Amino acid sequence: MLPPLIRSVIKYTGSYPCDFIFLLFILYFIVDLFWKKKKVIIIFLLSATLFSVFYKINLNPDKDADEVAAQVPEELLAIPMKDTPTVYLFMYDSFPHKELINELGLDRSGLDALLREYQFKEYDVYSLAYHTIASMAQVFSVQRDDIMDGNVCRKIIVGNNLVNAVFKRHGYNNFVSADDDHWAFPNITYFKNYNIISNMNKNKSSIDFAFSLRVICSIIKGSLNTGVLSLEEGNNCFKLAKFANRGEHERTFAWGMSDYPGHSSISGKGFEREFKRWESRYYMSIENMKRDMKLAISNNPSAIVILMSDHGPVLLDDASRGYPSLKDDQIKPIHFRDMFGAFMAVRWPDKERAAKYDKEFNITQDVFPVVFAYLCDSPIPLKYKIKDTAIRMRDHRNHKFDKGVFYPNFYEEEK
Repeated sequence: MLPPLIRSVIKYTGSYPCDFIFLLFILYFIVDLFWKKKKVIIIFLLSATLFSVFYKINLNPDKDADEVAAQVPEELLAIPMKDTPTVYLFMYDSFPHKELINELGLDRSGLDALLREYQFKEYDVYSLAYHTIASMAQVFSVQRDDIMDGNVCRKIIVGNNLVNAVFKRHGYNNFVSADDDHWAFPNITYFKNYNIISNMNKNKSSIDFAFSLRVICSIIKGSLNTGVLSLEEGNNCFKLAKFANRGEHERTFAWGMSDYPGHSSISGKGFEREFKRWESRYYMSIENMKRDMKLAISNNPSAIVILMSDHGPVLLDDASRGYPSLKDDQIKPIHFRDMFGAFMAVRWPDKERAAKYDKEFNITQDVFPVVFAYLCDSPIPLKYKIKDTAIRMRDHRNHKFDKGVFYPNFYEEEK
């Protein structure tokens, strides 16, 4: 149950590949020691303890504490903004691209009605990464470094980034909504470059204990082997919506992320079982969006509101490893949508001004260059978009997906 998750977590949180091998050895040693005695609960508890200990060691944000400040082009900092509306970003984890929704036969009518009611404009985008922290690190840094080291990604996300610096230079107050024990950010105390929306426990030992307890409980429930964990409310976006509902905030940028709908099994096995669990969360995420937008927009008619996801739900197969069970000729555009496809919709106060710049949307990581172009009413921020937007799969690297187009066997000479 644990190995696929540990494999994935260690891959982008640890600095040493031997971590996974060592942890896997210990896990199987424990299983061999206790299985014959049928002490399953003991196995679960010991496995959870080992996992939480090693996970937190690899997740140490204190490493390299003297971090270098984000490098921001002076031209981007110096260009004046035409106006400074509030900007809210609501990120719903792994909400799928509309092509995948159609492929899976899901109902999208509730979302379509929401977008029409609040006059959102939806964009056809995909992400450059299929892990939350890597995808969002690139969103806030507007750089493609293919970062997979979790500590580096977290330093970017918690405020050491281009987006934070540009907003601050123009007098914005920056806020984040996140939980103490969030899957991606268990040490919330390191959001030092943001104001924290909710009142949270700032004691590190309490945070670590809460996170460890969550890991153990998830294993006992049999849910730790999936990205669909046991959180019930998607509260971070709800907290952000309630914050927005207080009324217009002068020069404010605020963002939060919801665990809904979440991605499917990290091991990618058992589509029917995983899809059944995920499908209910998909519909719940739409209900959560309705709830959040009703709160956020009612008192913020002139705000820029961004609805987005970070990557695809990895439902079709073992997408987290690039579909190793499929042959090259079985890979289709929908597999790229499953891994990298994302959702993006923006509510612009001035639609005519937005239309001058939003044709530049291609990837989720374009969102802030487009937003800054809108705020400055200038194409200059678009110069700093990520230029290389081609994506490839680990086990099917001869295929390429770029600007919404699938190129089969594009790199065939490399095979």
